[in-house]
Amino acid sequence: MSVFFKSYNLVSDSPEPLKWEDYEKKVLEDYRILLEQHPEDEKVFQDFFEKNPAMLPGAFGFFGESGHAPYNNALITQPVLQGLTTKVPDFLWIASDSLNIYPIFIEIEAPSKKWFNQDSTQTAKFTQAQSQIQDWKMWYSNPTHQSIFFQYYDIDKEIIEGKSVKPFYVLIYGLREEFEGNPNLNQKRSQLNQFHKSAFFGA
Repeated sequence: MSVFFKSYNLVSDSPEPLKWEDYEKKVLEDYRILLEQHPEDEKVFQDFFEKNPAMLPGAFGFFGESGHAPYNNALITQPVLQGLTTKVPDFLWIASDSLNIYPIFIEIEAPSKKWFNQDSTQTAKFTQAQSQIQDWKMWYSNPTHQSIFFQYYDIDKEIIEGKSVKPFYVLIYGLREEFEGNPNLNQKRSQLNQFHKSAFFGA
């Protein structure tokens, strides 16, 4: 059975959806409340993003709106990566454009976690989060795993043929306020981003 098998039915008399402007206002307010009330609870944010996938980056790639919706219009939560022996990503988009397919692996951490200690050294928790990213990169670099990945998620050869596959690894970690008014830490954060060639987003 396909991993994308629909186990639900759409009803014809459902309520009208919110206008985008109303939804955006509501979801940002809900997000702000979560950041204030539950900054240490990663599970709360996992649930929030599952219900509000538009809040996660990467559905249309990282180079502007590609015009292609993510594969099967789906955000995959806790994706299966067969052969991976460490923690799986929290989310996966399979984005694309006319030239490329972008598997986008996303890890979220509790917003309360810090990038740096008081002495400006990198925290152990941030190092651990980066290590998870490296595990996924190593896993995906294996051609056998790539083949299994596309088979498992029912991505036909016709879709892949002629396209380059460019994975992205996203870590959503910490709060922007850690770097406000501290240009030295901000510079160190920028260097870490460049060194690891990963995208890091403050909550």
